[in-house]
Amino acid sequence: MVEDRASSFLRMIRHSQRGRLKVYLGYCAGVGKTYQMLQEGHRLKDEEIDVVIGFLEAHGRADIAKLAEGLEAIPKRRQE
Repeated sequence: MVEDRASSFLRMIRHSQRGRLKVYLGYCAGVGKTYQMLQEGHRLKDEEIDVVIGFLEAHGRADIAKLAEGLEAIPKRRQE
């Protein structure tokens, strides 16, 4: 079922001329929102679709930080 949703999402992106925003919702922390988003980011990158992380808060989780490796990210700036 996850693969069907991913395939459907890839088809939607290929047919569009503009970027799309996809929102990941979950009832509470730790249900896999960030993990799923990063996995999908790698799938899209493998399909040669431009993927950029705007902001990622790993909350000290090494698995999330490792999964983000290889994806382009906008550098954080300090707001003063």
